[in-house]
Amino acid sequence: MHKCFIVISVLFCTTILFGQSNEVSSKALLIRGKASLFGHEDLYFHNWNLGVEYRFAKRHSIGIDFVHSRWRYEYDIYIDEIEQTYGPDSFSRRRYALLDYRYYPFKNVQLKGTKIDLYANPFVKLGERKIWTNDPGTFYSGDQIFGIRNHRSDFADYGVAFGFQVDFGEQDRFGFDTNIGAVYRKSEIRYEEKFDYKNDVFVERFSGASEAWKPHMRMNLYFRILKMD
Repeated sequence: MHKCFIVISVLFCTTILFGQSNEVSSKALLIRGKASLFGHEDLYFHNWNLGVEYRFAKRHSIGIDFVHSRWRYEYDIYIDEIEQTYGPDSFSRRRYALLDYRYYPFKNVQLKGTKIDLYANPFVKLGERKIWTNDPGTFYSGDQIFGIRNHRSDFADYGVAFGFQVDFGEQDRFGFDTNIGAVYRKSEIRYEEKFDYKNDVFVERFSGASEAWKPHMRMNLYFRILKMD
């Protein structure tokens, strides 16, 4: 599947580049990224990503990003529906590199005085995900027992998205970028679960692979540091 995706993408890009070779070349270099932080009661989340995009031949660009996100969940211990004490934390972290190509079929579309660039976007994500806890035992909520999962996976996403960039200001230096699409994800999974039935610990280990289609959405801000028409 992924080999077919790469071949199709290369043919697609090559066809467009040769087909548009008579156009006047223009170049631009953009820094793109964002940072966000969220916290509410027992849930905390932070995310950041940083990358560059090089636009060339008027309608084309290539880019690379590094993305990091992490969740932290705090659990309380209840006995007979009464909170007793603060329990363990569990964590979920995802990191990946994104490589993408963009084709801009329409240049400088004007919508109520705002310049919008629409684009098609084949891309690849390569990364890892980890789930773990700071307590090797088991936490309880009433009579219910939760297993703590230490989970690792390496994944590769092969996707296509459609999106747009919107420039802000008279100098077209700053802007907003978003796209939506789908990815075909291939994952190599390794995990273990630990259960503590009154200190009689049970450990289950597993490894395997999975393949599935997933939705995709990205939002970024960008700053154009170089522009040559």
